[in-house]
Amino acid sequence: MLWSLNNRVCRCVMKPLVELLVLDAHGVIFNAPFASLLHKIATETGQTHVAIRHRWNIMRADFWSGRLDEAKFWSELTGSTSDDGDRWRNWLENATELGPAAPSLERWSRYVPVWLLSNHRSDWLLPRLARFGLDRYLERILVSDRLNTVKPEPASFVSLLTTQRPAKTILFIDDSLPNVEAARRLGIMAMHAHENEAWIFTVDRMLGKQSPRQWIDDEGKSFWGRPSE
Repeated sequence: MLWSLNNRVCRCVMKPLVELLVLDAHGVIFNAPFASLLHKIATETGQTHVAIRHRWNIMRADFWSGRLDEAKFWSELTGSTSDDGDRWRNWLENATELGPAAPSLERWSRYVPVWLLSNHRSDWLLPRLARFGLDRYLERILVSDRLNTVKPEPASFVSLLTTQRPAKTILFIDDSLPNVEAARRLGIMAMHAHENEAWIFTVDRMLGKQSPRQWIDDEGKSFWGRPSE
């Protein structure tokens, strides 16, 4: 495994027990304010939450996979052709906070490569990761609108299964149980991110049983843990 840092090519020389950690975005490294957004839209537009939720359920897969453009999404979700979604996007950004896994990312990345696999829009998620300074800990970011598929569809997990790592050494964590079950059916070691956050300690225990990654740079110098900027 190679790592590029300031023009240094570094090679990991220890094989961890968990070879890859894959995290969901909202509900795992961020909070999950989208459900509250649906309530807010219903309240401020004078519609029922049931109606707004029903529209979202119909559009969800098309929107996250990139098949539905954003302008049309907001007009159909709110029931208003004049609503461009700016205020709802701003509300969503302001409501976004760090989630339960965020404080552990730096520590976990010392032991294992960390990827992100999220049902989302890249132009929403990537700036958000940068704004919170979390992108530095993620070796790969997989977003549904670029994959053209959404979890729990098996196609969403193809990138995980084509990394030359056995599926049983890939630890996938998601707050959606259907996504977790879909990963398990593919042989991936998957964990449900419960609201009680006990899963954080389980991940710590699993990674604590293996040594930090040892790296050798292109000058033959070795060091432990994830290379830092």
